[in-house]
Amino acid sequence: STSAMTWTATKITTWGIIGDATPAGWGASTPLAFNAVDGTWTITVDLIGTKYLKFRANNDWAINFGDNSPVDNKPDYGGSDILIANSGNYTITLDIGIAGNYSYTIRRN
Repeated sequence: STSAMTWTATKITTWGIIGDATPAGWGASTPLAFNAVDGTWTITVDLIGTKYLKFRANNDWAINFGDNSPVDNKPDYGGSDILIANSGNYTITLDIGIAGNYSYTIRRN
């Protein structure tokens, strides 16, 4: 608040994927693992095709990423659901290490 000269911050301790393309559906996040070497969050997981996912922090909707059209593999706060075109095993990487230069990859294995 600029009038009260105060600010708040949310500590992010986890990232996960959620959506009908993911193992837990829209009911719960599937956790990503943090890679301390390169600062990314990753998972290798089976996904369901023609369904969607999003990234979310702390198992809560307060901080979530989608990707607005046109899809550019740069996560957008509160952005659109991300389509998984085909069922299969995927490696997903979320790179939020450099502020303003966020990216993600969803690679079919």
